[in-house]
Amino acid sequence: FRIFTGTLAFINFAMIAVDFDAWFGERGYVPSRIGDRAVGDLVRINFLYGVSDDRITIAFYALTMIAAVLTAFGLWSRVSSVVLAVGVITLHHRNILILHGGDTLLRMCCIYVALSPSGAACSVDRLIRLWKGKELGAPALVSLWPQRLVEYNIALLYFTSVWNKSFGSAWKGGYATYYPLNLHEFDRFWVPDFLQRQPFLMLTTYGTLAVELAMATLVFYKPARRWVILSALGLHAFIEYSMN
Repeated sequence: FRIFTGTLAFINFAMIAVDFDAWFGERGYVPSRIGDRAVGDLVRINFLYGVSDDRITIAFYALTMIAAVLTAFGLWSRVSSVVLAVGVITLHHRNILILHGGDTLLRMCCIYVALSPSGAACSVDRLIRLWKGKELGAPALVSLWPQRLVEYNIALLYFTSVWNKSFGSAWKGGYATYYPLNLHEFDRFWVPDFLQRQPFLMLTTYGTLAVELAMATLVFYKPARRWVILSALGLHAFIEYSMN
């Protein structure tokens, strides 16, 4: 989880860096005064609040990317993971106008990695401890609560998804999946025409709700867990296949 989160954070910021001036520069779309105003009056973690010098913002951005690499490799895990979490939170609050659900998920993942003993295994830190003789044999057992925290957050994500969809007439009517299949600017690969007609629309609409609800509830029931997770993987695989 640490390796995945650090790698994903680095790739994410490397991609955004191509348009750094546009998103984080003072001559871009969101200069600091606009970014600070967009956040509102709520107190948030933002070490770039009021900073209008691009050199400072670039240095902070680079530091966050370095922390992402160190976190992925598990070097100085405790410090690097905390720096990564604070960096991601700050940059997201510096410009909240370009964020989406994936950014929110990344931010939560970074917080979980920072809160957990994520360098205890599969890390350069452990290799160094083994080399220095400070650790022998298998990695030490640690508390399972960070993993549980991730599981509960994912379950809550699916539950709120079902809850919000339950207020939509298209979801209740059994034809909601018609619309994403006909947003052709997002087409990726060919999808059979019959999936855009009833009764298959009803099957995919209610099936989506059922899988998401199961990921919020039945996934914690061990005999059903494998089938629930396989169903969720199938759901997301189809979305990934059909939509760009």
